[in-house]
Amino acid sequence: MMLSSSRLGKLNVDDAPFASGGAGAVHWARLAGNSTQKYCVKILTNPKPGEFDKIAWMCANQPTQSANAGWGMLCWPLDLVQGSGAGPVGYVMPVAVPGSAELSNLTQLRWPGKTPPPLDARLHRTTADGMARRMLVACNLAAAVNQIHRLGCVFVDLKPQNLLISETGSISVVDLDSLQVQVGGRLYRGPLGSGEYMPFESYRMNTTVGAPIDKSWDLFALAVIVYELLFGIHPYTATVSDSFVGIQTIEDSIRYKMYVHGSNRGNLASIPPPHQEINKVPQEVAQLFRRAFDAATPAERPSAQEWGEALFKAARAGLPALSGSLYNVARPPSRRAPAASPGPAPAPAVTQVKISTNKSPCYGPLNTQFGCPHSGRRGAPNAVTDAGQAVYLCTDCRNHQVARPTDGKGLVERVLGAIGALIMYMLVCAFWTALGLIVLSVIFNLFKR
Repeated sequence: MMLSSSRLGKLNVDDAPFASGGAGAVHWARLAGNSTQKYCVKILTNPKPGEFDKIAWMCANQPTQSANAGWGMLCWPLDLVQGSGAGPVGYVMPVAVPGSAELSNLTQLRWPGKTPPPLDARLHRTTADGMARRMLVACNLAAAVNQIHRLGCVFVDLKPQNLLISETGSISVVDLDSLQVQVGGRLYRGPLGSGEYMPFESYRMNTTVGAPIDKSWDLFALAVIVYELLFGIHPYTATVSDSFVGIQTIEDSIRYKMYVHGSNRGNLASIPPPHQEINKVPQEVAQLFRRAFDAATPAERPSAQEWGEALFKAARAGLPALSGSLYNVARPPSRRAPAASPGPAPAPAVTQVKISTNKSPCYGPLNTQFGCPHSGRRGAPNAVTDAGQAVYLCTDCRNHQVARPTDGKGLVERVLGAIGALIMYMLVCAFWTALGLIVLSVIFNLFKR
């Protein structure tokens, strides 16, 4: 098909896309009359109101980047494109660094498929050189994020699928039309990203109204991707202790800050072995992970520049082994073995049992003032009330999940409340009975006349 650009002229666009997603499809394109000059055209399927206004602003405000930038390139929109109709249908952008593949191939333990490319061998985690090169790739990624933030934009949807890596380790950033852009008094929001790369504060935010999303959101995603690049596993992948209910996915673990090397480590029943590789990186890098995932506030997360400097320094130093472990990465007690100590107090975990008391003993399954049938059991909070209070239910009561709601009142108060409700019910019944008799009497008198 033929599309036109006011900046580039006529474009011969392939009919079949080579990539597609929820926002649109990406096609190869060439300048009319010049078959060697290639571009990419993204045709938007369901553009949101103001979407083309945002892209038009991006096209008019090209970032300053060298053609041979050491870290890679931004595939920034060049111009809007349109077909036979009146309005635009998409935009044209430069082609990524030749020979690039999705970065997601490197964030797993092994490159997918039976025949990985030579790049996989050069970046193998079992060798010091491979790990050093991975550090440099992560450094390039940090440089790309830093560039976006310096432009005043926020990724919002930063994930490995929107990043490409070349054979030389250069990063190409694609799908930049999803950036959050603020122009004067107008805010162009970006679509929310994947749950595995969204920070814990995202679960208590209304991202459709109010203030724009802060760049600290990207800094969480950046730290996750760097962790996956280095160790081949998500930093929140672990099995949570039986004392918690409702933490089943990585998103749940992020929400309740169950970082495997963080303050809630004592609440994890099983930690996969790849996490132990953190002991092979310098303390400075490991501490950046701790700040990114275990900080009290988003503002404490390390910036992209901090990541770049620390990773570059570590890569050039050849990743010297630490004299001692930064974290105690011995496997925690199994589910069947009793824990030696209760561990640090956890963040409240979600549970299907809804109760409204803030006492430390177990209050199930009958939820009485006198405790549960398994009295004497105490532990760290493992449930939350509707009001957000942390409470404890013993294992047997939690598994039964038959606790009845209570407002925390005493037995006498509850009995008096029940009597009051009964009296009110009887008064209402008496009222309607009297009213019915009066109506019947009136009707009877009318017919009698």
